[in-house]
Amino acid sequence: MSIQVRAYQPVIPANTPIATPFTFAISFPAMNVDRIRVKIPPGPRGNVGFALGSSGQAVIPYQAGQWIIADNDDLVFELDDYWDSGSWTFFGYNLGQFAHTIYLTFELSLVPQPTAPHPALPNASLSSSGTTSSSSVTPPTSSTTPTPSAVLTAPAAESTPTVPAPPPVPTPPPETVTVPPIVVPPPPV
Repeated sequence: MSIQVRAYQPVIPANTPIATPFTFAISFPAMNVDRIRVKIPPGPRGNVGFALGSSGQAVIPYQAGQWIIADNDDLVFELDDYWDSGSWTFFGYNLGQFAHTIYLTFELSLVPQPTAPHPALPNASLSSSGTTSSSSVTPPTSSTTPTPSAVLTAPAAESTPTVPAPPPVPTPPPETVTVPPIVVPPPPV
C-alpha cells in the first residue's frame, strides 16, 4: 500500500530533438514505486515523446530507443520489482514549436526490511522478490535433475524468528541477620 505521493512537472522545451532528449532528474528517499501516473494535456499532437528510467537508461517503455507518445491522455503504470533507490530520470523530446509539460505522480511505499537468514541454509537470505540466495550453495550446471543437496527451499512466509530468552537475573545471596538472644526474666518468687 502506498504511503507517500510525489508529483513532478517536467517541461520539455520546444524543438528538443530525439537524438539529444531533455532530461529531468527525479529524486526521493529509497522507497518502492508502486504506481506512476502520467497526465499529458492536449496539444502535443504526436510531436512529444517521453520515457522513464535511471542512470541514463530508459526502462519505461522497456524496448530500447522507444518512446511513449500521447496527447490528452492519463496513463497509469502499475510497477512491481523496479529499483527502489529513489533515483529516476525523465527523458523527453519535443519536435513542436511550443514547450509541453508532462505531469508525473509517483505513489510510493516503504522498502521491506531484509529478513534473517534461513537457519537450515548458512549465509542464505530471502530477498524482497521471495527468492532464496546463498553463497554456500551453487545451482547445478547440467540439465539433469539436481541432487537433494543442491536444492534450495525458501522458509515459510509466515514463520516467526525465534527470539532467545533473556538471561536470568542474578539473585543476590540471602542476607545473614544476627538476632540478639532473647532474655527471659526469671519468674517472681
